[in-house]
Amino acid sequence: LSFRAAYSYVDAEVDGTGAAAAIDGLRPAQVPRHSASGAIRWEADGNGTGASLSARYIGQQFEDDVNILTLGDAFTVDGRMALAVNDRLLVETRVENLFDARVETAIDSNGIIERAFPRTFWIGLRVRTE
Repeated sequence: LSFRAAYSYVDAEVDGTGAAAAIDGLRPAQVPRHSASGAIRWEADGNGTGASLSARYIGQQFEDDVNILTLGDAFTVDGRMALAVNDRLLVETRVENLFDARVETAIDSNGIIERAFPRTFWIGLRVRTE
């Protein structure tokens, strides 16, 4: 069983002169002030059987250099479960963005907000060939 956690606080501002003087003192685009992540992972054996749950938080951030367009904050949860059928075959399932959170990634020139993946489920097989 293992745990992992991380937090980042970024207090950045643009040091603009000349052509960039208009954005002097503003926050850099797409740099959130706060971000955090955490995970818990369990492994049953050396064959890959186990499970994990992870969470990520990305704080609000500006999309543009002049700090007018704002991307909302987001909290996502991902999960993974795997079962070794035998020494060579592993069945794995994953879910990304379990609660289907809205994750804004960009705003285009028409004001349309682009988003990251919605809730996504994956299933797969891993075969060891050695």
